Order: sequence, then C-alpha cells, then structure tokens
Amino acid sequence: MVFYFKSDVVSPPYTIYMGKDKYENEDLIKYGWPEDIWFHVDKLSSAHVYLRMPKGVTIEDIPKEVLIDCAQLVKNNSIQGCKMNNINVVYTPWGNLKKTADMDVGQIGFHRQKEVKIVTVEKKINEVVNRLEKTKEERYPDLAAEKESRDREERNEKKAQIQEQKKKEKEEMKKKKEMEELRYGCGAQTRPCQLYFTSSLSISTYCSQNCWQGPHTRTHTDRAGIKRQESSKKYGAPHKMKRDVSLWSSKPVRPAGAFNKSKQGHKVGAEKNGPGDEPL
Repeated sequence: MVFYFKSDVVSPPYTIYMGKDKYENEDLIKYGWPEDIWFHVDKLSSAHVYLRMPKGVTIEDIPKEVLIDCAQLVKNNSIQGCKMNNINVVYTPWGNLKKTADMDVGQIGFHRQKEVKIVTVEKKINEVVNRLEKTKEERYPDLAAEKESRDREERNEKKAQIQEQKKKEKEEMKKKKEMEELRYGCGAQTRPCQLYFTSSLSISTYCSQNCWQGPHTRTHTDRAGIKRQESSKKYGAPHKMKRDVSLWSSKPVRPAGAFNKSKQGHKVGAEKNGPGDEPL
C-alpha cells in the first residue's frame, strides 16, 4: 500500500507519496522514477517520502512552498523527529540512491554525496500537516507496470525525436543537392537558372529542359548566333549541340548558307562578298 498526498499550494499541484512500512520502501526504491526526489530525516528513522517532479524540472526548481510541505510531512512521519525541533531533512534525486545487497531492509546510501541537499525544519507546522492529511489517499499500485509504462513512453518520445531529426537532415541534403544542381548543372548559363525562380517546375525538370547538362561543358556563340556546346579533353566527352536562339541571343539568325563550312572558304566569302552572298 502506498500513501499519496497532493501539494496544492502551487498550480499545477505536486504529487507526494510514501510507503506504509520499510518493506514497501524497498519497492519504492526499486521502481522509482528519474523525476522523483527522495526525502528523509537526517540520522533518524523516518518514512521515505517521494516528490514526483514534472519532466524537465530539476531539484533546484522545487517551489519553496512544496519543499516545506515535503519536509513537514517527513518530519511528521518520524517517530523521534516529530518530537524534536531544528531537525535536518535530506533530499536528493531518486537516481542518486544507492542500494546494495548487504544493506538492511529500508536502508539506503548515495552514489554522490554532493548531490544530497539539506533543509532545516525548526518545528512542526500543524496547518501544513493537516492540509496534506486531508488529501491523503491509499492505493495499491502496480509499481513495476507504472515504471515500464513510463519508460516505454520515454523511448517512444526519443524515437520520434530521432525520426524528426533524420527527416530534417534528409530535407537539408535534398535542398543542398538542388542548390548544387542549380550552381553546377547549368554550367556557364545563368539566365535559365534565373528564370527558374519564376517557374513552377522543379530544378531537375527545369534544368533538363532549358540548361546544358553536366558541369564539364563550356559554350560559345557561333556567327549564326546559335548557342553551342563543346568540350575538350579537359572538359570530358563531347556533348550534343542545343539551339535556343530566342533564349540566348537577340542577334538575327543568318541563313546556314551565308558562309562556307570550311574555315578558308568562310574567310574568302567574308572578304569578297556582302552579307548573305555566295563566295566567289
């Protein structure tokens, strides 16, 4: 059997609980929660009183009124302590409790003494004790099942956080890849990429339709005003030519026969004839 109390001096109220005897204290030690704070009268026999803290709240954040409630309750449940003034009450996180096989029933130690705090109780305050006694409830909880349920919920929360983190990383990688495509996939042509920002197409779709593919190509404009791609050994394998006169150049397009394909013939035609005439 476990006794539960409610400290409603703050909102939301805090839950305080303790075992009926030293044998139940063993179960409370075993199945305590990381959020629990353990209270006991220093150097005297007393009940083991636990304060259940909200997640994320540390021992340093215990409200002063709640701390007084816990100290008064543990003093009142000490055979010797309830008759004495100016007693010390020690308290520490549940995770700092140390229980070994050679200890007696109900006996406890600490892993780290520096995590043990002390509060002095000058005298019994009947008003506080009576208020807590009015909230007292007797329960027979399955401490092991409650602990497992709490741990399972914590594991699920951690899994959800990990999945959310992976999702963010995946989105960041996708964004980074798209930016790389935007930067390198279009080569030296910047105009289509600028137009992309006003397009409803994705980067990959837009670049496949409007941009030269591959970061190892370079472009030039021939005398007909046609944008061409070429590559050398430095830039890798040759690429196909792509025409988009309206997109790349505002110059008028000369007929294909306006000049000779051969380099020499082209020079002759350019020197002796006017624009558009056949070479002599």
